Amino acid sequence: MIQVPHKDIERKKKSIAMIEDNKKVRDSVIKYLGFHEDMEVVHSFGSAESYFEHIKEFQDFKIDILLLDIGLPGITGLEALPKILKHQPDLDVIMLTTYEEEKKILTAMALGAVAYVSKRASLENILEAIRVVSLGGSYMSPMVAREMFNLMMRDSNKKKTFLHPGKKKYWSFSWIENLIAKLLTFFLFPSKL
Repeated sequence: MIQVPHKDIERKKKSIAMIEDNKKVRDSVIKYLGFHEDMEVVHSFGSAESYFEHIKEFQDFKIDILLLDIGLPGITGLEALPKILKHQPDLDVIMLTTYEEEKKILTAMALGAVAYVSKRASLENILEAIRVVSLGGSYMSPMVAREMFNLMMRDSNKKKTFLHPGKKKYWSFSWIENLIAKLLTFFLFPSKL
């Protein structure tokens, strides 16, 4: 259940933009979000390039939340993410994508995404992700959370975790320490995964 601020606290309408090349997905999400008074989709883009052209022309363009696809034509969502956050470091980016593999999820997290939602998720789940993020939280759709859980559990029975690819050192960890070790390995040695 999402906790909503007390009704006496003035809530600002969240401005949202979307970078999605699939027009049907884009139109469906935008239409659904349009039914909710606490948010407004201010712009949508079919590619990262069109987003960058827009912010170059309108340098004061600022939004609260960006829904970003990974599999875009030209510059991918993962390639665009650092550039987007360089332009607006306080922007909350929600990955909305068909990719559910651990490497894509970890890459998006490492690059600064605050949420990761599968396109298989319902429109209600996408709305929930936006609301959780707008309250300062992070969100993973159930399918993505399951992938991360599987990652943790897959290694939970192993006695050793490969930490340093160059020196081949091993340490024994609990499953949570194992996850942290995997994340650190990913951040420090991304090409070794």
